[in-house]
Amino acid sequence: MNLIFRIGVNIVRKNMAKHDKKVKDSLPKVNKVNKYLSLNYTNNDKDEFRKFNIYKPESENKNLPLIIDIHGGGWVYGDKDLNDEYASYLASKGYNVVTFSYRLLTMTNLKGMVNDIFTFFNHIYKNKDLYKLSFDNVMISGDSAGGRVQHEITRSKYRISGNKLPAQQAADPGLQFLQGKGLGEIVICPQIQPRHPIGQLGPGR
Repeated sequence: MNLIFRIGVNIVRKNMAKHDKKVKDSLPKVNKVNKYLSLNYTNNDKDEFRKFNIYKPESENKNLPLIIDIHGGGWVYGDKDLNDEYASYLASKGYNVVTFSYRLLTMTNLKGMVNDIFTFFNHIYKNKDLYKLSFDNVMISGDSAGGRVQHEITRSKYRISGNKLPAQQAADPGLQFLQGKGLGEIVICPQIQPRHPIGQLGPGR
C-alpha cells in the first residue's frame, strides 16, 4: 500500500469519525435492549475485524424477524459498532439484529471482504440455535459501501466472476435464505451499479 493511499485513508477515517461522533451524540439513547458484544465468528479471538454483536429486545424471542446489518464506511472505515444506535433502535421495535466487522481495504480487497461476510454468514447460520436466532424471516441491511456489497451478494446469488470464494463454497446449501422468499433488503447506497461486479477487482485474499 503506497504512502499517498495511507495518508488519504487516514484523512477519510478522521473526517468520518468526527462526523459520526457528532451524529451519535445528538441521538437519544435507546433503552430496554439486550446487547451481546464482541462475539467471534472465526477461531481467532484476537481478530477485531472478525467479530459481531447481537441486539435483542428486552423480552427476548428467538422467532422474531432477523436483521443482518452490513456497515458502510467507504470500505476503509467502520466496524460492528458503527451502527450501534441503529441496531439498538431496531431491536427496541421488536427485531433481532446482528452487526459485524469485516476486513477493510487497508487489509484486503473487495473479494476478501465478501469472503469475510460469507464466513460470518456461515457462522451465524450454523450456530443459530446457540444464539437463539431464526432465519425464517431475514432482512439484510447495508448502508453506503455496505449497501454496495450487500447488493452484490444478494443479487449475484453469491457468485463472483463465475467462481465461488472459499467461504461461499462452504455456504452451499445452508444459506438458502440468501435466495429465499423470506429475504428482504434495505439498501442505502447512492451508486448501485449491477454492471460493475466485485469480481472484476481482483482475487480475494
